[in-house]
Amino acid sequence: MFKRKRKYPDLYDARPGEAAALVVGLGNPGRGYSGNRHNAGFMSADALLRKVDVISEGKWPEGHLFFARSRGTSLLILKPMTFMNDSGRAVSPVAKHYQIDTGKMIVLHDDIDIPAGAVRPKKGGGTAGHRGLESIVKALRDRDFYRVRIGVGRPPEGVDAADYVLSDFATGEEREAEVTAEQAAQVALDLVDEATGDRG
Repeated sequence: MFKRKRKYPDLYDARPGEAAALVVGLGNPGRGYSGNRHNAGFMSADALLRKVDVISEGKWPEGHLFFARSRGTSLLILKPMTFMNDSGRAVSPVAKHYQIDTGKMIVLHDDIDIPAGAVRPKKGGGTAGHRGLESIVKALRDRDFYRVRIGVGRPPEGVDAADYVLSDFATGEEREAEVTAEQAAQVALDLVDEATGDRG
């Protein structure tokens, strides 16, 4: 049976080649996942959206996309609406359609190898088993993008890592998670400047 090709819409004022960088916040869609440690990337993307001037937004088949400006630079911000393990399915079409080089992409994601509350940038390298990153690397066939690693800490002894990241931040951790998301958003903005050659 013939399948109609899905049309990827241009956002208002965001023509291919217009945006200098793409920032991706990783997480799982749906209310049931919103408070999960695994959604630290989504939280940071939301914090980033509060720091920039959003010009337009729209829903692609696999994600929620925003066109924004910050400090004179145009950028795209993507929240994939696939599940984490299929993030590449959302990222690859956006990068291709809007002509974003891999070296001008920044991915915000949770990291159990970093203490809770810490934020560490990185460019390229391995994925440390993070399924969202693995999906993006596979889809792009390239791993030379920036990452903003958002620490959620190691799981307690006897707790499976997958169960841990899919559990909510504890009541006492919620405020720290919000502060960390703000820090990660600022790091992402600084990396946009680095990736695009705008160091202010």
